[in-house]
Amino acid sequence: MNQNRGFTLVEVLVVLVLVGLVLSTAVFVLWHSSETGLWGVAQAEKTKDLAQTVWFLQNQLEGIYQKFALRRQGSQILIGFLTTCGEKYPGIVQVRYRVEGGRIYYCESPYPHGKLFSCPEGDERLLLEVSNFEVEAYNNSWQTNFTGVPQKVRLLINGLPVVAQVGTRLSLR
Repeated sequence: MNQNRGFTLVEVLVVLVLVGLVLSTAVFVLWHSSETGLWGVAQAEKTKDLAQTVWFLQNQLEGIYQKFALRRQGSQILIGFLTTCGEKYPGIVQVRYRVEGGRIYYCESPYPHGKLFSCPEGDERLLLEVSNFEVEAYNNSWQTNFTGVPQKVRLLINGLPVVAQVGTRLSLR
């Protein structure tokens, strides 16, 4: 009678196949969860960028000082105004937003600097990529082309509605 009990080659191969299946399933689950996590982080980053841009734009619109113009040129939307709520410069600044091809661009220069829609070479920067952008100025009626100082400006950015009361942030630093 043979006392040496061991595993047969078939038993060892079956165990190796089962261990391989378990490990490959675990690797797939970990990979998939990391991809989902990265997608969630990217979505959170986009939401944060949208919130910052909307807050920044609303803040600047509420600080409009004397001049404002909203113009549509083909597929391009231009918004230019003087504001007391600049990002780079103290006091009154001239800003321009240009929306084209699903992107919002921003330019700021100290006042006075050229025409309202002008932007020094190399000063324009991309703020945000958007799926939709609408803007109207209110002065007794909502208008999509406007020159003057509106009472309100209404925005719709990626489905997020914003109404800025013009002149509520007139403060010079």
